[in-house]
Amino acid sequence: MFERSIVLLESITSEYESHIDSMLNTADSSIGYDDDEYHMWQNQVNGLNKYLSKLYYGLAMSLTDIEPQQALSLMSSDGALLMNVNEGVDEESAKTVLASNAKNALRLAVDLDSTNAYAVHMLASMGEDNEEDRASSEFVEALFDDFAATFDERLSSLEYKVPSLIGEAAYDVLQSSPYETFSSALDAGAGTGLAGRFLRPLVSGPLVAVDLSQKMLDLAAKCTLVRGCGLKDEEVEGSEDDERSRRKLYDKIVLSDLETVTMDDLSTSKTGMSDGFDLIVAADVLVYVGDLSKLLKNMKTLAKPSEEHKSYFVFSCEKIDDEHNDKGWKLLSSGRYGHSRKYIEDTLELLGYEEMAYREIVPRKEKGEDVKGHMFIFGIGGADAEEFGEGMHVVYGDSTDEL
Repeated sequence: MFERSIVLLESITSEYESHIDSMLNTADSSIGYDDDEYHMWQNQVNGLNKYLSKLYYGLAMSLTDIEPQQALSLMSSDGALLMNVNEGVDEESAKTVLASNAKNALRLAVDLDSTNAYAVHMLASMGEDNEEDRASSEFVEALFDDFAATFDERLSSLEYKVPSLIGEAAYDVLQSSPYETFSSALDAGAGTGLAGRFLRPLVSGPLVAVDLSQKMLDLAAKCTLVRGCGLKDEEVEGSEDDERSRRKLYDKIVLSDLETVTMDDLSTSKTGMSDGFDLIVAADVLVYVGDLSKLLKNMKTLAKPSEEHKSYFVFSCEKIDDEHNDKGWKLLSSGRYGHSRKYIEDTLELLGYEEMAYREIVPRKEKGEDVKGHMFIFGIGGADAEEFGEGMHVVYGDSTDEL
């Protein structure tokens, strides 16, 4: 499908470019040069190039998803726009050929439209200029705006567990803390509010959501105590006029970047708080940032510790081995970032956080395989929390014990 569309659009683009060249270079008075007409044709070419860029991106992603057996059969396909097919002599080498073609398609996508945030990010994930320390705001916003309408359904098919795991960890924190409930909480990178559903029962005061995607936040803003944010309509009990159906899940929704959001952005007279949060969670959010130092430093400014009591930061990451690379983080072929445990612990220790608990998790499946992840609980200020729920590793100094 992509190949036929690409061939057709490239043919049309070539014709338009030939006409522009004729306008600029010919002495034939029957064509001549008209500035308005030139810009009209050039705008047409620019528009076609942007669409071609999207097609090349789509082609690249389709090539990366092809199974080995199908990859081998493509080596003899006449309709495929593939290079070096003679090198694909078995399933393994055929996948290598497709990976090379996918990377080339992404290069073409970026060349045709340098503002194609999807193509720029995924090209970096394949090792091309792989130095970006976070996914661009444009990529994250576009990705989640595009997926907002079907986001919850897609994650359900991947056996996505992070929101419930974050909720369980937050409950463990509450049980070990001096609080009966958290007086305030921040859902950092809230998306459609899947984690908020688990946080709301633990928070007596303001629950605030912040995210980069307006369309995701629009969905989160519709959530009530009994509707949306992970609840299906058939799971709802009671009438439409029930008080719980009118009470919003979140007390405030904020469109902002986690590296730069401030308490001024997050607090209002309506929420009745301006001095920070007892609890901050980031459920499967840090996978779109490589170098976490700026984000984690900013999260600390949003906490509300005291000499007696801690604030808590609960979050998940995708896991890479400590020896994976010198940086401690890596942009994976999935387009998400993985982080080593050592990198997380060292970075947060330097920023003045205290590690409270650690757990390895399976956040979801990808292509039928478990994704490796890990979850952390860190404290800021205050006195020590002593124990957490079963399965968490409680951290004391340099040692850990599993409960």
